[in-house]
Amino acid sequence: TLQVFKAEVTPAKTCDLNYKIYVCDDANTYCLPKEGTFNCITNVSLENKINNQVVNTLKETHPTSATKTNDLFIYNQPELAIEKAKVENKPLMIDFFGSWCPPCNVLDETIFSQPSFKKYKNKMVFLKLDADMASSWSLKEKFKVKGYPTLIFLTKNEEEIYRIVGSLTPNSFSKKINYILRNKTTSIKDLVRNFEKKKTPANAWKLIEAYYNQESYQSTLDLIPFAVQKAKLTTKEQDLIQYLPFRASFSYLKKESYPHYIQFLKNSVEAFSLQETFLDKLTLLDNIATDLKDDDLNKWISLKVLNITNTLTQKKLSEDSFLSPIDILFIRADAFEKLGFKTESQFVYQQAATALETEIKKYHLDIKTNRGFNLDRVYAIYKSGDFEKADKLYKELISIYPNEFTFYYNHANVLKDLGKKEEALSEAKKAYEYSYGDNKLRAAFFTADLLKALDHKKEALKLVNEVMSTTTLPNEPNVRTHRYYQKLMSLKEELQLNSSSHN
Repeated sequence: TLQVFKAEVTPAKTCDLNYKIYVCDDANTYCLPKEGTFNCITNVSLENKINNQVVNTLKETHPTSATKTNDLFIYNQPELAIEKAKVENKPLMIDFFGSWCPPCNVLDETIFSQPSFKKYKNKMVFLKLDADMASSWSLKEKFKVKGYPTLIFLTKNEEEIYRIVGSLTPNSFSKKINYILRNKTTSIKDLVRNFEKKKTPANAWKLIEAYYNQESYQSTLDLIPFAVQKAKLTTKEQDLIQYLPFRASFSYLKKESYPHYIQFLKNSVEAFSLQETFLDKLTLLDNIATDLKDDDLNKWISLKVLNITNTLTQKKLSEDSFLSPIDILFIRADAFEKLGFKTESQFVYQQAATALETEIKKYHLDIKTNRGFNLDRVYAIYKSGDFEKADKLYKELISIYPNEFTFYYNHANVLKDLGKKEEALSEAKKAYEYSYGDNKLRAAFFTADLLKALDHKKEALKLVNEVMSTTTLPNEPNVRTHRYYQKLMSLKEELQLNSSSHN
């Protein structure tokens, strides 16, 4: 049933009327604008002016079972949400999500779908943007969104107040959103203006935190001379003071500078091992080790991960900790695997699977239909060595979500890893069939790569050409769509080279 959410009729010319309406679903979770003009003398039914194209577009923007949580959110309609925030004088929260993303689903299941979340209904406007749809591009580009989930909180005038990247507990989320509501008119631009008026350490640190959350490392550099004047720096602040200048320069790193950077990162990890920057530092080291093919550095990284996570495990982690106990289990299992300790790795993965099942029960979720925790749980079961159980669970989840990319794609990856390429190809083709946006590029690459491995190179090239010819790229090159497209381009060149060499 379609209903008029908002209608404005204004005089135009002599005897014409311009109308602007919003056509919405019954729950008002999403709406489409419709404008037109008709002669005021003619008896016209607005209902007849709503054509099939509008209805079909509404169906396309309807949230899937993977993303629909409640009627608080507007789905994939950024213009409507922005206008609503302005009209109602409320801050706006944008949730950039992926249906395939475990922490995105966990946020839905443990926070957004819970009764306690409804208390914010009249305090804020909530928008969900599927990161794989073109409707998300403009705001992803504007706010430089790099990973999912990313929650960005804006003033009614579209200025950023704060952002959260990744999942968090309900209590931690409650603290964050209450902070944002208390500061709903104070944007990062306001923090800049406050600092320009009064260059105190306190004002400098407020800006540093905001820029650090945005990964705008370069913007922190001019603030550091003022930040260090604080009477007593916390351990976190001491870490950031020495790390941020390095982090800002990393994108300009040249290979001849690797030895200096390796030593700096090692020393920094040792000195501030329990700070949230340690994972970023180790990731940078891992990138360098991969580039250098340095096995000794890789070993040092894995041993350091085990050492730090062992210390964190012994500590009583708060709900606000940057790592959850389950995060730690996955990190440890991966480190054991990289060191070649298969038995230890499988044991820790089994612990992770058990812990995820406990979380499902804790939130009173259905273990058969759950998405967020099961996405990681089934993978952990597979990595624990129980291939048969993992295969069975993937098939069960596919039967529950048969028209969706997510579980076909994950299952195909596992089958490929097990060397079952023909079975993997069958699942990969299903993933491609039900994919869209960035997922279509990912599924196309995976499927074509399997076809190439199975010596079906002509079919692989045909698939790559098909998806590339129908892909529209966002303007901003840093949006990850470009990365997926470039991988397809490289695969296409490889397939064309193979084809020409056989002629």
